[in-house]
Amino acid sequence: MRETLVRRLRIFGALATLLAGCSPREPPAPDKPGTSVPLSYPILLLGTEAPDITVFETELAFTTTSKSSSLAYTSQRIIDSAGGLYEVKTATPIGKVPSEWTDMGTTPYRVFLEMKFRKKVSVDDARKMVLNIVRSPPAN
Repeated sequence: MRETLVRRLRIFGALATLLAGCSPREPPAPDKPGTSVPLSYPILLLGTEAPDITVFETELAFTTTSKSSSLAYTSQRIIDSAGGLYEVKTATPIGKVPSEWTDMGTTPYRVFLEMKFRKKVSVDDARKMVLNIVRSPPAN
């Protein structure tokens, strides 16, 4: 009886080790700011939660933010100059993020943006998305 229990525990341990080795591995943390996919600049950010339209001319400007800017990357749709529609899956701060208590959150810091391509859009589709935002009532 004891041998059967020991054998079952060994089999269970081997299976657990095998399954743990098959689990998806977390990607390594980014070591520099930027985006996971190359974008054609300038880009257009379209707010999805509140009516907002922002244009960024460079990757440096796009990936530099501050606590007080209240830029929520994950609630934006991005249209680049090549007509790609993207969304931001995660925004990871790179380096030291200053505390908002020391300077009201105005010190800039850089981020790495994990992006996902959604689809190609035409100029007419982009125009319709912009007009939809412009015509939306402001959030209260």
